[in-house]
Amino acid sequence: MIEAYEQITKLKNIIERFSSFIINASSEKDINEILFMTIDACLDLTGSDGATIYLKETIDQEEKLVIRATKNLSINFGFYLGYSLPISPISLCGYAAVSQKHVYNKRYFKLA
Repeated sequence: MIEAYEQITKLKNIIERFSSFIINASSEKDINEILFMTIDACLDLTGSDGATIYLKETIDQEEKLVIRATKNLSINFGFYLGYSLPISPISLCGYAAVSQKHVYNKRYFKLA
């Protein structure tokens, strides 16, 4: 019974934090600020050390993935903002974009 209560409490906390993010993001007009708010919410909700948001953009008539928001709690990766990668299986993000499937490392993650 206590275990079920703890799980419900955790789920309620996650829903409240996610709802707060949605309310704050919906009132923001600057897309860059929304992207960084999204990064912060993802780090908070997942307990992750870092996150990156790539957007698909056309550069010199070629579709690429461009880093538009990134944050790492251990290392400053801000200098990568604007860096572009080809949409190809040569990188993890490129592979995910080509295959349209999530990518995870079984060594670090357990999927239910």
